[in-house]
Amino acid sequence: MKKQAKNDKPKNKNPDIGKVYTTRLIILAALSVLAVISIPGIAIGASKHWPWLMIPSIVILASSFYGLPIGWTFLPNLSLAKSVVTAITQDGITVIEDLARFLAKDVKTVLKTVYFVLNKRYITGYILNPEKTELVGLKPKPQEKTEAPSVRCSSCGAVLGENGICSYCGGK
Repeated sequence: MKKQAKNDKPKNKNPDIGKVYTTRLIILAALSVLAVISIPGIAIGASKHWPWLMIPSIVILASSFYGLPIGWTFLPNLSLAKSVVTAITQDGITVIEDLARFLAKDVKTVLKTVYFVLNKRYITGYILNPEKTELVGLKPKPQEKTEAPSVRCSSCGAVLGENGICSYCGGK
């Protein structure tokens, strides 16, 4: 069995929504800049017969043309999800109507966002109650009590007492 080094931290299986938001924002900003730069790259590459500049510029512009509107449109939803996670985990707001009031959004939008953060596991330890009005914390399962293994007498097999002496035959 492989031992875990002292410096190794157990990996958190749940994604950090703050990091996801920041990463997507950086990617979208970089792709937006590259899209603008690719336009003259296509013209220069075509006029000077430089396919090494023209082809990547075409690929960047085409992917930006389709990907950027979708990415920038989804980013506010991710921002709202980040706010919902923060309101639940740091502010302790678990009632859907209170979340909606706190975030100045309608209840339907907040409920949809709560489903999103639960499904993506940006937040764990909660479930939505059957009425869909509140997040309820999950209680950890109680651990079964295990008895200490009993020590048996080597002479007769009876269980030894606390002092280590057999109450049946007197052996140690």
